[in-house]
Amino acid sequence: MKEQLSTFIIVREDRGLDPTTLVAQGLKIGRASGRDLLLNHPDVSRLHAGIKEIEGRFYLFNLSSSNSTTLNGRVVALEEADALASGDEIRIGPFFLAVERKADALQITVTLQFGLRIGEAEARGETLPARSVARKAATPAPKEVARALDLFWGKRTREKAVRASPLHPRRPPRLGKLGTPVAVCPLSLVGIGVGSLIDRRGVLVHVRLLPCSHLKRAHPHES
Repeated sequence: MKEQLSTFIIVREDRGLDPTTLVAQGLKIGRASGRDLLLNHPDVSRLHAGIKEIEGRFYLFNLSSSNSTTLNGRVVALEEADALASGDEIRIGPFFLAVERKADALQITVTLQFGLRIGEAEARGETLPARSVARKAATPAPKEVARALDLFWGKRTREKAVRASPLHPRRPPRLGKLGTPVAVCPLSLVGIGVGSLIDRRGVLVHVRLLPCSHLKRAHPHES
């Protein structure tokens, strides 16, 4: 089946450039050269996110497991589709992407703001109000989501990434990345609990609380 072509209007206010129009099957956003929307910053992944039109509606896909993507202040789940509407605001690193529907096209206006990490606004209760309350929740069919992910990642690359291989075992995430276990062991702690927090870079981090017996080396004077 031939992929649908969509029209994207990119307004780079962060660079002071004239608007450009891109006709493509989908919009790839990231730090690597060659991306349709290049956002050059260390807090932006090489392939960070994508936008794809499915049955007349544009959807945002978060493609980064190490750096957060938010839509109207809410963290977007990895590789899931979130419907976009006029007035929505996407946050990727220090970049803000304002979304407006222009007839059959999607206009994205990019601005840059330093000093505010992802998660700080949410912690202060400053999340954006839901601008799309009146619109119905829309979720594309699983096969459409899979086709969009194949488009962004490349089908062979995505299949290789999910294929188990004893020669290439998956390593745990690096410190500060999503899913990093952080051991906390007060002497009175018993049992194991799970929680989450936001680190200094605004990245969501899972916390695993370990019983003291697992950390005896950390308490050499414990009897």
